[in-house]
Amino acid sequence: MIFETQTLKVATKIAIGIKALESTTDFPLLMQTVGLALLTILIPLAITVLTGQMQNKNKEIGFSVLDFHVILDRIFRIKFLLFCSAMIFIPPFFWKFTSLRNYVIIFWCFGVYSIVSIIIDFSKWIKGDNLKFRSRYLNSLADEQKKKEVWSSIWQAKEINSSEGKEFFKIFSSKIDKLLIESRTLTIEELLNDFLIFIDKRMIIFLLLNDNVFSKILEWHFKIFKKTEDKTNNIWVEWIGILRIVDLVIKKIEEKSFDERQSFILFDSLNKHCQLHEEKEYPNYLVNLICLTLFEKSDSSIINYDAWSGFPESWKITKDNYTNKPIARASFITFESWLIRRLVGNEEKLDVRLEMVLNNLFPEVDPITWAKLLIFVYSPYDPSNHIKSIIERPWNFGLIGRVGVGYVGISEKEMWEEYGKEQKKLSKNAIELALLIFKNNFSKEKLEKYIRELEILKYDDKILAEMKRSELLKVFKEMLDVLSGNPQ
Repeated sequence: MIFETQTLKVATKIAIGIKALESTTDFPLLMQTVGLALLTILIPLAITVLTGQMQNKNKEIGFSVLDFHVILDRIFRIKFLLFCSAMIFIPPFFWKFTSLRNYVIIFWCFGVYSIVSIIIDFSKWIKGDNLKFRSRYLNSLADEQKKKEVWSSIWQAKEINSSEGKEFFKIFSSKIDKLLIESRTLTIEELLNDFLIFIDKRMIIFLLLNDNVFSKILEWHFKIFKKTEDKTNNIWVEWIGILRIVDLVIKKIEEKSFDERQSFILFDSLNKHCQLHEEKEYPNYLVNLICLTLFEKSDSSIINYDAWSGFPESWKITKDNYTNKPIARASFITFESWLIRRLVGNEEKLDVRLEMVLNNLFPEVDPITWAKLLIFVYSPYDPSNHIKSIIERPWNFGLIGRVGVGYVGISEKEMWEEYGKEQKKLSKNAIELALLIFKNNFSKEKLEKYIRELEILKYDDKILAEMKRSELLKVFKEMLDVLSGNPQ
């Protein structure tokens, strides 16, 4: 009842006001004067802002390209401004028609309100309240050419603060999500490629420590990978090209995490992502991508102490992991292909990368024993003289053993005894792992054949070759003992 009474009072006042205006012959002039006053305020303001923005755009300062479009399309809105000006200046000419005066006032008020809103928006922009306008513009942006130009300019900016970064990526990711649903491959490729090109300008805090960015990139990676599996789709080749772009984005983030010692967070995110998507092929693909980058960076002391400490335990290759965890087998497949390439292309000098990977990827084995077995299995050899060709080729890794643990409160003799037991255990682990992975290479019959050939070979005048022969002979005899059920 109270509400109805108040509404009636307001309506009465409006009616009285309209009656008063109807009796005013100078009101059309007043209407046009108000319009001119508003334009007098707006035009210099707009010229000042646009001039400064053009200068920034030419110098490529900050978000100059984005801001230029925001001012023209979101704040100034030239077409809308012309329409509002018409609503102010044209209706007064119809004031003489008494029956139209109510409409004249409504149109004029709409025009005045709209221009005042534009002036207020300009004042807010000048005061620095820019993110709200930028967000609204990016959310509403539909033009494909402008979309590419604007997003490219955003990622090209050298400095993006935390709040801007979160907001921009939130909008960017929503656009990519929508494009993925619509399968608009060309636009997706252009937008993600620009993100990749300028990714070096992004801080690791934005890429990795922001909860949404890396997880969203991994989500895209999975979705795009699944699209490449559908060979019935006539654009699956285009999806492969997009997948390569996201591969490079992930690789860049991985490298940045190594350089800035944030790999623990990186691997934690990757491990959780793989656990969410345990499909047959996808984890293998992602692990291959991640491990290859890690392997190639593993000659750096920073990488060894930081990256490998964050490397998931379930991805490392142990007897238990290899038997029970498919992702560990995926790690081994990646290592296997990487090892073969290094054995073929780097035969003379010590392979430090390979030494470091061996020590970290296979945590339960003796690296020296394990290296001998890998050299034997994967090195190129002469089919007519397998054993001899393996011995006489350079062995460029397997020279660095595992660092021992300190023993406190025991004598030196006891310390060496403990160390010997530990080394024997690690060597046995290497043998058992080899018998698990390389069953075809180390059957009982083949081991007996290898031992016979090694016992016939002699290198009296070649100390290094003789040492290799004796070491292989010792390892193969131990392997045969394990297979025979008589481990030493």
